[in-house]
Amino acid sequence: MKKLSLILSSVFVCASLHAQLNGDGYYRVLNQKTSRYITVQDNRGSIDIATTKADLLAIKTVRGFDRMVDDPASVIYIESVQGQYNLKAQGTDTKVITGGRYLNLKKVGPTYQAYGKVSGMEIYLSDEENLLDPDTARLVQNGNGFYRNWYILPVNQADNQYFGLRPELSVGGHRYLTFYASFPFNLQSSGMKAYTVTKVDGDMAVWKELSGTVPMSTPVIVMCSTDNPSTNRLDIVNDNNIPAQTDNLLQGVYFCNGNPGDTHFNKVTYDANTMRVLGVTSKGRLGFVKYQGTYLPKNRAYLVVPAGSPDELTLMTQAEYDAEKAKDDVVVTAVSCSRLYGDENPTFTYTTTGHELKGEPVLSTSATKSSPVGVYDIVVGRGSVTNNSATFVNGTLTVTPAPLSITARSYTIKQNEPLPQFGVDYSGFKVADTEASLTTLPQVIADVPADKTPGTYRLVASGATSANYAITYAEGTLTILEADAIMVKADNVTMAYGDEVPRLTYTVEGGTLQGEPVITCEATSQSSVGVYAVKVSRGSIDYPNLLFVDGALTVVKAPLVASVGSYTRFKGEANPEFEVSYEGFRNADTESVLIAKPVATTEATADSPEGQYVISLSGGEAQNYEFTYVSGMLTVLGSEGLSAPSVKFTSPVDVYTLTGRKVRSQVLTLASLPKGVYVVNGRKVVVR
Repeated sequence: MKKLSLILSSVFVCASLHAQLNGDGYYRVLNQKTSRYITVQDNRGSIDIATTKADLLAIKTVRGFDRMVDDPASVIYIESVQGQYNLKAQGTDTKVITGGRYLNLKKVGPTYQAYGKVSGMEIYLSDEENLLDPDTARLVQNGNGFYRNWYILPVNQADNQYFGLRPELSVGGHRYLTFYASFPFNLQSSGMKAYTVTKVDGDMAVWKELSGTVPMSTPVIVMCSTDNPSTNRLDIVNDNNIPAQTDNLLQGVYFCNGNPGDTHFNKVTYDANTMRVLGVTSKGRLGFVKYQGTYLPKNRAYLVVPAGSPDELTLMTQAEYDAEKAKDDVVVTAVSCSRLYGDENPTFTYTTTGHELKGEPVLSTSATKSSPVGVYDIVVGRGSVTNNSATFVNGTLTVTPAPLSITARSYTIKQNEPLPQFGVDYSGFKVADTEASLTTLPQVIADVPADKTPGTYRLVASGATSANYAITYAEGTLTILEADAIMVKADNVTMAYGDEVPRLTYTVEGGTLQGEPVITCEATSQSSVGVYAVKVSRGSIDYPNLLFVDGALTVVKAPLVASVGSYTRFKGEANPEFEVSYEGFRNADTESVLIAKPVATTEATADSPEGQYVISLSGGEAQNYEFTYVSGMLTVLGSEGLSAPSVKFTSPVDVYTLTGRKVRSQVLTLASLPKGVYVVNGRKVVVR
């Protein structure tokens, strides 16, 4: 507010100086170069002391006296204060705006230059050219030449600088307007009257004529004699001490300019609930009516009314008001209303037409909160009404369906679980109603596939009916989760080549199952050594989420025993041919299935001394057999042997034939042996 006022004050300084500045008073300010008058558009502005920049957009210059003749924004009060000046207009002044600063005036011929000192520098207020609109411009600072020079013209009743009003509307042969200015005035032209509004009562507003001077900043209704401002002149009074009106219900508006968001936006927004403006009522009377615009016009007045007042208020004198109030006939009408089923009845209201209602009527209805949907009379009874002529008009109470929300419940199951029995939840039942109060119960439909494929499915409720409820539905969901996985795992088994295939078994992990899986393997007793898959499949199992893990049948080599016999030869003889025998062949196999036959070897040679030598087996190889070797023995005898009588034993010995058959065990003499050749302790003995 202060910054804006500072701008205005700077503008006022420029406009204030004229060759006719004759003491404190009211003036118009005219630029020497552009012939445009200064007008105050709002109470905003600023001066940036650091940069010595001034925001002067609150002031506009306008060309043409006809445009200024009825504009209070062009009237500026100039006040001298110890050689400096304070400028006042539209409810603001430069001293307040600038925080205690005054402006300076410099006389230049018949004009004045206005300036302010900021940070030791002088800022001059100047007009400018406006090529887009030569009749209107904004003030600038430090303009050149005659753009700085201003005539200061006293406002008086002379034909060149008078102030006159321009009516807004005509009613009953008279012309009217509302007027709001920051200066006091007298009505100078004949036939003019000024009024304030002192009372508002229903559709009536009482106005009172003012006598004498209208105080400054007093919103009034002015009656004019003609449409021409020259015949509706005001005499602006240089007296700011006239007491203000205390019973005036009118309020005034100084400004109406700019757009929301602009720096200089300054408007009063019209409120249809509490404001009325001067106009013509539907009955052709002067009164206050609703305004059709968004913002109230500048320099005009409006009437403040109680919230909910009628659209039109007729203006009348106090005597007319008293006569109207004395009339007795009245019509009392119950205001029709509605409520939801199950709610308490609202507080019934009524309206009146005609004259003042004396006393209070009684309003009642047969409907209770439990009454069903329908229309019920609101009966108006006289109650304490004392009007002799009273007419009572019933209204209606309409009971409408209450909102009832039916929501399908949501469920979550697993794929192997049965479907739940779907239900619903209710929100909105009134007066102890329950599901049983419905005419038709709702149904819940779920579009779920037979195999209950995992996913989320809509549960849709519908079909409920009730006269007392307006039913809405909300869907639920059925979420089917995958059944917990159960693992069916084929057990691993091992068998030897040639054996019968063992019984194939399985293991269940994660749950219990009904039914049996099918387990298969391609291996047979004829199958060679190797690993064969044990396959497991569903079989007769009825469960949706099975994991099958195959096992393995491992065929290992069968045992095969290879043996070599024992042999005897005389020293100096070649080793005999060793023969290998087998035990353990399967599936009619013979040594022909061997990849490599075992080889019998011994350390004994033809020159080896007499004694016993091990015959070893090795080198056997077969796809389906694991070899076990049984070694033999080679006995080498002396060339002639020993006669029995010459053989002496110090400890018992075993006696063998040359073919390796034992004929005596643990003997000390050979005397009892039949004649022949024997082997004793690895030596050949001849018994004769």
